[in-house]
Amino acid sequence: APHVPPRGGGGARGSSGSGGSADAASGQGAAGGGFVSKFLNRTRKAASTPDLRLQEAGDETVSARRKGALQKRFGDFLDRQYDAKWSLRRQMAIMQREALVEAAADEDSFFLGAHGVEGFKRMLVGRFGTITAAWRAGIDRDNHGKVSFGEFQRCCQNLGFTGNLKKLWAELDRTGSGFVSLRELDPEAAQGLADFRAFVQGAYGSTLSAWRKGINPKGLKRVTEEQFTERCRAMGYQGDPKKVFRWLRIDMSKKELTLHDFDPVTAAAVVRADPCAEGLGAGQARRLNESPVPTAALSPLAAARQLRLSLASPGGSRLSTPML
Repeated sequence: APHVPPRGGGGARGSSGSGGSADAASGQGAAGGGFVSKFLNRTRKAASTPDLRLQEAGDETVSARRKGALQKRFGDFLDRQYDAKWSLRRQMAIMQREALVEAAADEDSFFLGAHGVEGFKRMLVGRFGTITAAWRAGIDRDNHGKVSFGEFQRCCQNLGFTGNLKKLWAELDRTGSGFVSLRELDPEAAQGLADFRAFVQGAYGSTLSAWRKGINPKGLKRVTEEQFTERCRAMGYQGDPKKVFRWLRIDMSKKELTLHDFDPVTAAAVVRADPCAEGLGAGQARRLNESPVPTAALSPLAAARQLRLSLASPGGSRLSTPML
């Protein structure tokens, strides 16, 4: 018959087995608890040491020992840098920077930018023949006598100037007024033209009268240099008529002088039959809110228009003696 072990023995082994499992579990729990406690103790000990970068969580104060060590290492690094080799490298860097600045200056010089006013003048003379012709035909087309930086920039772009505009403007506008005139580009021409206009306006009252009575009494369409010189001498002008003739010419391909060259504002007023053309002059363009009194005799059409307006106005039903 097969051998059947007693229940008591089996129960004892079972109990001993279960007891062993419990002891193993308790041993593992004790071992786990010991590891956690060791980790916490080590963390507390590490947090209490003064050699850490941060003494507490969120505190950014560096410990004195760490700071002193970093300062010593940085000082040693600087001591190692300041030597003959470092001085040589520094001198080479300075020389390279100066070479780059000179290269940029040469590039601006190639585009007539570094030469500033002189290079710009050469470009204007090569394009228009004279600086005054360039000023009147290319820069100050509205005949205001001066231009702002925005107008000057657009004119330079239209002329194809590729230099340094800011540098050129700084050299031209030395007073910081915000405007540039012909005097900054050609002082002699600006002063000569101003003196000539003052002379003709003082002698004839207006540029139109000076043109019709003094410069061109025969009513020609164009006046040559010889005729202009002769008439200036006859009027008593003490300056150089040949220089003035050259300064007044806008189109250098034409060797004659017209009323448009003499005074563009007055010439435009004559073309549109402005009754106030006699009182207009270069640099004296009428504003929109101004109505100057005509100094010249009214044309029949202008007189008829004025008569019609006076009759249509209140109280203008009766004609006065001057109107009749």
